Amino acid sequence: MTHRPAPDLARPDGPPDPSALACLTLLLPRALEATVLDWLLARPETDLEFGVHEVAAHGPLVPLTDREELVRGCARRIEISLIASRERVLGLVPPLRDLLRGSQGGWWVTPVEGFGNFATSPLPGDAPADATSDHAAGVPA
Repeated sequence: MTHRPAPDLARPDGPPDPSALACLTLLLPRALEATVLDWLLARPETDLEFGVHEVAAHGPLVPLTDREELVRGCARRIEISLIASRERVLGLVPPLRDLLRGSQGGWWVTPVEGFGNFATSPLPGDAPADATSDHAAGVPA
């Protein structure tokens, strides 16, 4: 997926401001994967970043529904992690609640301290490259 920061998150000198980002995590039964992915992919926002993972979940809010889960002590679930602006993430919760009403799933929101891709994003603490830096001018360090 190509990283295209939302205009409201972009800084003139680089990637989105981490303090403006949040991660919405959904923990859902596997049977809901297609429903939620179809809903996310149909959203008009083309810059949503998300990943989907199979996980083993355990806890008082995670019912074990079949014999295999009872033996393992964990339920098979999917986890969808979605990164966007905090405002957008919080705005997705009410329609997702409507879409998933009555299902055995949960969600939480966490702040994002950093975000980027390894090909092009500077690491925290890296000095921004500019026309006057030795690196930007092609002068060996």
